[in-house]
Amino acid sequence: ILHLPPDRIDFPPRKPTLLGTYLSHCGINTFVFDINLHLRKKIKQKYQGFWQPANEHYWHDKERLLNFITDNEKLIDGFVQKVSGKKPKILVVDLVFPVELFGAELITRIKQRQPAIQIVASGFSCITQEQQEILQSHCRNNISFFHSSKSFSTLPQFLFSLLKKNKIKLTDNQYRGLNSFLSCQPEKLDQIQPDYTLIEHNLYRGRCFSVAFGTGSNFRCNFCFKHLNDEGQKFRTPKVIFNEISSLKKKYNAKNIYLCGAPINGKSKVIEEVCDYLIQEKLSLSW
Repeated sequence: ILHLPPDRIDFPPRKPTLLGTYLSHCGINTFVFDINLHLRKKIKQKYQGFWQPANEHYWHDKERLLNFITDNEKLIDGFVQKVSGKKPKILVVDLVFPVELFGAELITRIKQRQPAIQIVASGFSCITQEQQEILQSHCRNNISFFHSSKSFSTLPQFLFSLLKKNKIKLTDNQYRGLNSFLSCQPEKLDQIQPDYTLIEHNLYRGRCFSVAFGTGSNFRCNFCFKHLNDEGQKFRTPKVIFNEISSLKKKYNAKNIYLCGAPINGKSKVIEEVCDYLIQEKLSLSW
């Protein structure tokens, strides 16, 4: 599972880690790679600006991006070797604006090293047919499947079909689990917490972690993919949300919490009860 820059660079990515956690629980050998860790601290100083929000257009500037790749060839190739060295049969790539072109470059390089690998492109940049066609052209038709945010609940089904094609044997319970995981139902969201030992969590500065309130949205904002989701807003239970926050504090010495997923003001009772738990337990965190 590959997480690309420059999305949430100062704390471990929750969604890829959560998916990796579940697959690991199913007995599938899973690795989560965040290229932010590999590049950001080692990149040449003149390219540090790529990680500044005000400069996100750098990633879409083909000439600037080519210079970035050329001047940091050894670092990028080293990361590709690190991923390829695990000999994965399936690679899930989280593609989000504005890093599609760089993601396409990595996909192409990994596919060249491992021609048999199956590539699943997921994320905000894979929603429309037009976006998928553009990405496929940049990736030289190396993407096996697109998984759009509109059909977020079907990601396990993508993996299910790929596992069968690659003849990876799972038990019936594991197959059923893959089909039901991330189905946007609160009870399913409550079943599992991300295991950040799958990723080098100690290398992120600030000790900040994401916690999801739920999925979806009742709003219909044109700029956001969530208005495509007909499921509406689904919330986790306040106690489970608090338990995850408390667990992050105890296991990983979390100092800061980033609330993500469903808009927290979509259901005031949920955020009020979470705050009550934080006050009651005197949990010292910024959020």
